[in-house]
Amino acid sequence: MREYSIHLKRRIIKDPVLGELQYEEYDSPESCKFDKNEFICDLPFNDIEVQGNGNVHMCCPGWNPASIGNLLTEDLNAMWNSEKARTIRNSITDGTYKYCNAKTCPAMSAGGGPRIVPKSTFVDPQNEYPKNIAFSIDNTCNLVCPSCRTSRIGTLDPVAHNKALTILRTAFKSVFNTPHDKSITMTFDGYGEIFFSPVYREIFDTEEVFHNPEKWPNFKVVLCTNGVMMTEKIQQKYSNLFDRLRGIRISIDAGNKESYDKVRCGGDWELLWDNINYLYKNTLKDNPNKTWAWNVVLQEDNFESIPELIKLAYQYPDNLPEIYIVNILNWGTYKQEVFDQKAVWGASSTKHNQVKDILALPEVMNYPKIQIPNLN
Repeated sequence: MREYSIHLKRRIIKDPVLGELQYEEYDSPESCKFDKNEFICDLPFNDIEVQGNGNVHMCCPGWNPASIGNLLTEDLNAMWNSEKARTIRNSITDGTYKYCNAKTCPAMSAGGGPRIVPKSTFVDPQNEYPKNIAFSIDNTCNLVCPSCRTSRIGTLDPVAHNKALTILRTAFKSVFNTPHDKSITMTFDGYGEIFFSPVYREIFDTEEVFHNPEKWPNFKVVLCTNGVMMTEKIQQKYSNLFDRLRGIRISIDAGNKESYDKVRCGGDWELLWDNINYLYKNTLKDNPNKTWAWNVVLQEDNFESIPELIKLAYQYPDNLPEIYIVNILNWGTYKQEVFDQKAVWGASSTKHNQVKDILALPEVMNYPKIQIPNLN
């Protein structure tokens, strides 16, 4: 096995169509575990992700940094059908994946996933506009998780608040200007906590699409939350959201209270499970078409608790959650020496073999809905 460093490096390229692109990566070997000539990632054909500065990407910018435009100054539908968008799609169909970062993309490092499909069966959907729109625009949160931030972000300044509202309302106007029955899913929010955010509370309370479902019968939502503020009261207040639920992603990050308190600073382990139990009973139990995932950022403080998280998952047999494990990355919140210790997925970590042993346990490997990262 080749040893490699977990020190973050940056690579900048200048592309004639997409401009300057900055890649964050580690000094590791090429890590795509599927044949890029035989499989298609369908994300650029169906999805966009919108950032807080208005930039629009066809994937998580940590995995593909290329932007196709900015929602504050450009039309969404024009961006979706632009030369930039076609260039990214062509890089997938020609097998080069030249704009993708195989060293950070979890699907590439895991060897596949639900969005990686055989080229022999893939048909370009040629959507008029994105079928799936994910927003990562509001980083306010009730928690202070060390892997994400160094201090509590309780409010946006007025300029950022208004910018976030403008981005959301512009996107909504683009796809919900008139009633239609086309399928569209919006994901809120990969950056902060939606049930803590004044921006999202205003959007959920005022946008027509949330209150007149008969006009857009195939509009669905995916909610990203840490689960702590998703109380019974909140679930009842925003029942219009949960009625439209396609999926929900809960950042749990641990299988026991001891680990949880280390990685989810400010969280409440008991309240989290009260909220999850209410969600399961009232929304998920009898609706297997409404999916849910428990997210785990693999690190020193939680890897030993993963088998316990598996046991907890079996308490929901009528709709088992997906368990989605990704390697911790340094988003600038750790000094390098601290990150080296936290990043147990790296082969240079003294706990690397322990992590591999944990993830190779039969109860982990045999869980029917789990995605495990490549540890090299």
